[in-house]
Amino acid sequence: MADLREEGFQPAVLRSVIGNLPEMLAHDIHRTGEQAIYIEAEPQMGRYVQVLMDRHGEFWVECVSNHFLAEEKKLDEAQESKLVELGFFAPEEETSGHPNWWWNAEGITTSFEVARKMARVLLEVFGLSPLHTVWIGRKILQPS
Repeated sequence: MADLREEGFQPAVLRSVIGNLPEMLAHDIHRTGEQAIYIEAEPQMGRYVQVLMDRHGEFWVECVSNHFLAEEKKLDEAQESKLVELGFFAPEEETSGHPNWWWNAEGITTSFEVARKMARVLLEVFGLSPLHTVWIGRKILQPS
């Protein structure tokens, strides 16, 4: 895995990230172009959650799927069940073009609700402590 520091990512305590995420999302809605905020739970594990924001301010939250994880790092059945419980759709690259678990925040009007969904993945699916150090960064997405 590439060094996240070289990609402009910064380590942060999860509790702080969760507290600041709604403001970060609200700020990014007003930027031009498509944005992504990416939170890597554990760089050596490859587990991440990201929110994609298009130029219309619509949010899509993605959680890594087992397709991208080494065998010993894959999400177990309970973790995948929790994603379903949280409203995520399973990866279906062949039919929907989504290789990861995904949730469309259509109709969600506040960045707080989107940030809460991301926090629940980190805390309830990945099982992280609020004091866990995560890596967070922004990506500018290229138009397709």
